[in-house]
Amino acid sequence: MSSNIRIPSSFPHSPLDANGSNYLSWVTSMDLWLSLFNLWRLLIGDEKEPQLPIKLSTESDAIFAQQLATHIASVDVMSFCERQSITKGLLRMAVHSSNLIHFTGVSDPALVWKVLENKYQATISIHFTRLMGHVFDLPKASDSDSLTLSIKEVTDIKAQFKAIESTEWKCNEYTLVQALLCALPDFYAPLSQLILHSADANAGKLTLEGVINQI
Repeated sequence: MSSNIRIPSSFPHSPLDANGSNYLSWVTSMDLWLSLFNLWRLLIGDEKEPQLPIKLSTESDAIFAQQLATHIASVDVMSFCERQSITKGLLRMAVHSSNLIHFTGVSDPALVWKVLENKYQATISIHFTRLMGHVFDLPKASDSDSLTLSIKEVTDIKAQFKAIESTEWKCNEYTLVQALLCALPDFYAPLSQLILHSADANAGKLTLEGVINQI
């Protein structure tokens, strides 16, 4: 049975970086892309191959062998195997060449997907921890020049958090605000207190950009 999927020639989004820095956004792109072909559930392992028949105690080996051959040649099995092969090919298009080694000798794209997940989820954990360390180590500014550098650094940190943000890995906006306020020169102390006791702070609506605009 031939698939009616029109196989694209390239991945229409940014491919997975070698270091996995864009892993989470890449996963979202893969979800959107493969869902167009009804292949996403197959890629993540939620869609399973049609189950093999089970030999009954009353069946002869010859009858069971015939049932097994019929199953393997069935439309459902052939269609699944073809869609599995297409999914593997599409996944190959979307990764860095350094990850092609994970495809060798593997027919099930869900196994490759799991390898990539295990590989880059650990990378995200390390990156998140390092960023949190930078937040708490933000140096205290002493003048306008060092303040400008502190603002730039905390803004860059927020952008990096955004790139890896997920339900599991997310930095609270208020944490970044507190880090910036702690880094302000001493003569900003009255403003810091005013911001921390403002209506926005009490309502949980403080944003880093809003605080920067007040400095």
